Amino acid sequence: MYLYKTFSFFAVAFILLLSQIGYSQQSALYSQYMFNGLILNPAYAGSQESMSVSALFRKQWTSLDGSPSTQTLAAHTPLNNKKIALGLIVANDNIGVSQHTGVDLIYAYRISFSETRKLSFGLQAGFARLSAQYNNLNVKDPNDPSFSSAASAFNCLYFGTGIYYSSQRFYAGLSAPHANRVTLGQTFSTDENSQSRNYFFTTGYVFTLSPSFKLKPSTLIKATDGWSTQADINCTLLYEDVFWIGVSYRSFSALSFMAKVQLTNQLSAGYAYDNALGDFSTISGASHEFMMTYNFSFFKSNTVTPRDF
Repeated sequence: MYLYKTFSFFAVAFILLLSQIGYSQQSALYSQYMFNGLILNPAYAGSQESMSVSALFRKQWTSLDGSPSTQTLAAHTPLNNKKIALGLIVANDNIGVSQHTGVDLIYAYRISFSETRKLSFGLQAGFARLSAQYNNLNVKDPNDPSFSSAASAFNCLYFGTGIYYSSQRFYAGLSAPHANRVTLGQTFSTDENSQSRNYFFTTGYVFTLSPSFKLKPSTLIKATDGWSTQADINCTLLYEDVFWIGVSYRSFSALSFMAKVQLTNQLSAGYAYDNALGDFSTISGASHEFMMTYNFSFFKSNTVTPRDF
């Protein structure tokens, strides 16, 4: 009965958040999300079975002036009873003269079916400031009313939810991390403020090829209000749970190459190189993404060991 009530509560919360009339800012683009699921799904919190802290820097389309630049700090941990996990995301995203800075707080409730099989429900709430510095633009017509002010900004609260299941070899998650937004005050126009809501479905499986090698295919399907659905298809080869090398295809837009090394049981480092596809690739240049992750252990019951996802 308790399990049924818990599931019902989070199911209702998920439906209510998705059914509200509202929009959220476009999510930043990442290539190494399969190593840091918290940035896509709040229910991922606690899945490392210890406190995990990741720092990520991404520079996209390096040949273009004002191209996107993203910095993210994500941390999450299960509490001592293992049923509840908490998380925090701090992110800054710059595109041209516009900037989005946000802080997310995350709560997850975890149900264990065995030592390795868990189902988690997550809720997410955050604060963000979106701003644009028009005085940094080279405007052809200085009398254009669209650029009459030196800057424009607004603040908002946003809310999201997700569900995540994992076992020793398999995982799957469904989320809308910024499902609904409440604007606190704005000077942006209505068109600038109407940004789309994103939905994410992730899944993957780890195959053991030999005592030393594992193969991990995975996928991400991203649906965005008013836009076509996008799919990422990834394949990663693991050696001795220490070295990872992989390739990812983002539908009709990019091909990514990734590498990750487990420097110690607690510290890992990753890098991704993205090459745009199609006509855009001739002017955009490459994209680079760096990530560092450290797993802490504060409780004797925690075992900090490298995990496949």
